[in-house]
Amino acid sequence: MINLKNNFLLFIFTIRVHLFLFNVQKNFWLQKIELNNFLNSNGDKINTVLISVADESNEQGLTLSGAAKTFSQAYNKACSELAEVIAFRDYNLNWLESRSGWAAHCSLEKAIENSYLESIERDSLLMHILVPKLGTYPLKPNIYTNGKKIKLVKLQSVDPNIIVILAGVNHGKGVPWILGFGASYHERDAIDKALIECILLDESKEAFQSETVDARLRCWNNHLKQSCDGPVRDHLESIFDGSGSLKMDHWFDCGLFKNEYVKKVGSRWVVKGLHPDLLEFKFGQLWEKEMGKSINILSRRGLEVKKWITHPYV
Repeated sequence: MINLKNNFLLFIFTIRVHLFLFNVQKNFWLQKIELNNFLNSNGDKINTVLISVADESNEQGLTLSGAAKTFSQAYNKACSELAEVIAFRDYNLNWLESRSGWAAHCSLEKAIENSYLESIERDSLLMHILVPKLGTYPLKPNIYTNGKKIKLVKLQSVDPNIIVILAGVNHGKGVPWILGFGASYHERDAIDKALIECILLDESKEAFQSETVDARLRCWNNHLKQSCDGPVRDHLESIFDGSGSLKMDHWFDCGLFKNEYVKKVGSRWVVKGLHPDLLEFKFGQLWEKEMGKSINILSRRGLEVKKWITHPYV
């Protein structure tokens, strides 16, 4: 990844972040903005924006990230992530609560759509982690500029209209998996989303790991350790190898999806969607309390959990 010193863009984005924080009237102050780019396997340039802010109330640092084909799109993604964090705190939620179904966009309709896609995406990964014998569909790996190979696999989805792609890069035994997700009504879009997220996280992991005081990133760092070995790593390797053969029963009613939270944060709508028959990311004791509910959800899909995973991917 190439770090860029584009003073004009840095100036513009700095002004925009200050205005955003002023409009939402939150006790955050901007620390720095980083601009980077990289080339994927087909030669397309992907631009990334990292926005680091600090919370004046508790002096915690926070890094938000966005990646896209233009810096403007990448900035909008990072700023939407900041809006989600602000809404999360305004509802007095902690980071052990579910992070499934959160989405932010300037359009309320698009935020609701993204919330649904994100909920389906997270459900698919958890389902495959808990039932590693589920069949997956490996795709052609992606090689990007520095020679890293990113594995791609198509997961089963409770909504047959939505394509869910998992991307992963791993550099050997004892080294964590870096994952990226993508969900879309079109396979090419889902692949692009998963690839961009995977490469962004892989290239930015040092920046994220330095944020030791932020609970959100502590959860992410916790995953890095957990995926080095043990059942989580075994199940991830089974998913990417496509060694499973089970198929779930399709019975899903998308009409039961509802908006649990809807909040305007600055220029963005933040939505938290919820569906009673979808698996949700919850952590620590809250994840353990969900065990019975999650097992029942999977049993209605004709699936059996042989071994409960204490620490799923965060």
